[in-house]
Formats: sequence, structure tokens, C-alpha cells
Amino acid sequence: MSNGQRTRFGAATLIFRAIVTRTNASNEPTVLTRSGTTWHDNLLAKTAVNAWTGDYLYLETRGRDFVGIFAADNRPDHANFPHGVHYQRKANFTTHQLLEATGTTMIPPSIDPFFFKLPRRKEDDEDDDDE
Repeated sequence: MSNGQRTRFGAATLIFRAIVTRTNASNEPTVLTRSGTTWHDNLLAKTAVNAWTGDYLYLETRGRDFVGIFAADNRPDHANFPHGVHYQRKANFTTHQLLEATGTTMIPPSIDPFFFKLPRRKEDDEDDDDE
């Protein structure tokens, strides 16, 4: 599954969920790759493979930036989100637990939408000069 976009300035980007063999993998990467002098991969998330793994990927351009949404397992673990993550609910990253509003009752993991923004790089401006 994938989705791709190109800005009006020429930079192309593709978001995809890597295909993994379910019996051999415990995590499934969601990757954003974009053009330039060379293609650059950005690992957005590497979350658990489970019965409810989400399959939603959305990508669009906003001016010179790329923004998007992907669905992924919401277990709070910094290792799953190498560029950082912010939850809009209570989450304990030490115990890897989601919590209800008062912070006392654990909520089981599920799928959440995760928003991202990838700003334009200086390299993109240099590539525009070549055109």
C-alpha cells in the first residue's frame, strides 16, 4: 500500500507501509521517501503487527511541505517513533501503557491516526535551481 505526491516545486514523495512476512516480523515500518539528488527514506513508525493493523495512508502537499496521516498501533513506545511522537491522550512511555483521562485506568492498545509534517529541505531548493 502506498500514496505519492509531488509539490509544484518538483519534489516528489512517496509514503508506504513495507510488506513483511507476518510469521517473521514483530514490527511493520511506515516509511516516507522523497526525491532529491538521491532518494531519502524517513522511518515514520515501526509498530507492532497485530490483528488490527491499520492500512490507511494519506499524503498531500501544502505549499512546499508534505503532510499526511497514517494508521498504526498506538502502544506508547519511543522506539516505535524514531523522530518523536505526541499523543493527545495520556500515555506512559516508561510502562508502554495508554491511560484514560484521570491517568489511573489502563486502556488496551488499538489503532490511532498519526499526523506528520515533513518540511521542505534546503536540498529541494538547490534542485529547483537546476531546472
